[in-house]
Amino acid sequence: MDPLLTKIALTIAGALVLACAGLFVRMRKAEAVAGVLEQRVAAVESRDPGTAPLRSRVAAAETEIAAMKATLDALPTAREFAKLDRCVSETQGDVKAVAATVQGMEAMIKGLSGQVTSLNDHLIRKASG
Repeated sequence: MDPLLTKIALTIAGALVLACAGLFVRMRKAEAVAGVLEQRVAAVESRDPGTAPLRSRVAAAETEIAAMKATLDALPTAREFAKLDRCVSETQGDVKAVAATVQGMEAMIKGLSGQVTSLNDHLIRKASG
């Protein structure tokens, strides 16, 4: 391998190692600061009993927000609403077609009803006379 390429590769690798080490150190410092902050919050809460009701209200609000989010996540999407709308429109069209068929059958049944009534009257008169 070319010595120049080796030198460049080692320089890049060293820079990456240093950057990772720097990130690791910053992460550890952030964890330490978070721990100190948690201890300070706990100390303030222990000295000031008025923070307990606030904390419980915040917890209740967080629970309510989580429930609302779950409800919103369960709602249909815009695509699902569009699909439902198409299905309802198709069903309405089918219902109208069935209604038209039933109305046509109603007219036929009325016509048959008159004929059946005439036949019944004829058979009753024939049986009587």
